[in-house]
Amino acid sequence: MAGGMVLDCETNKPLAGAKITLLDSTQRNVLETQTTGMGGNYMFEIEMNKKYKVLIEKENYFSKNFNFNSEQLTMVDSMMNPTVCLKRFELNKPIVLNDIYYDYNKATLRQESKVILDSLYYLLLDNPKMEIELGAHTDSKGTDAYNLKLSNARAKSCVDYLIGKGIEQRRIVSKGYGETRPVAPNTLPNGADNPEGRQQNRRTEFKVLRN
Repeated sequence: MAGGMVLDCETNKPLAGAKITLLDSTQRNVLETQTTGMGGNYMFEIEMNKKYKVLIEKENYFSKNFNFNSEQLTMVDSMMNPTVCLKRFELNKPIVLNDIYYDYNKATLRQESKVILDSLYYLLLDNPKMEIELGAHTDSKGTDAYNLKLSNARAKSCVDYLIGKGIEQRRIVSKGYGETRPVAPNTLPNGADNPEGRQQNRRTEFKVLRN
């Protein structure tokens, strides 16, 4: 037997109604499908010495999949039950990519930013039909025109990185918003600079356009 539990990443509670698909090693032949109940559990009967893939899907959640070899099963024919959480999303609702950094006043991605973009790359692999917009924002320092140009270049740098890793160009749109959509005040009520607010406004986001 092989099985596990599916949770909601935000609530950490069992996720009912998730579709679990068991595929063979070719990843083309569906062997069985199940839907999780209130406990979020699933269980499959499998054969020894074979490779399998498990695909976990639910509407308005990012899908996940993993491969395993039945040789990993113990002698009591029970798999170490993996707990997998799915993250919810809403169409056209931005999701901030934390810790995306660029060189000062440039669009050059720093090395630590690529690690974060790699997680988005794997998300796109797990959701092959998904199309996204990747947007960059600035604070209010500098002119509107300069910030718009800079944000466009930064968004394009992220998209180019993902395309360079093999994601199809048609699946990602880049968009620079400049300083037009702040999420925090750039200045305090007394007119003084607000570094914390400006830091929040300097952000990179993505949103799902189609799934």
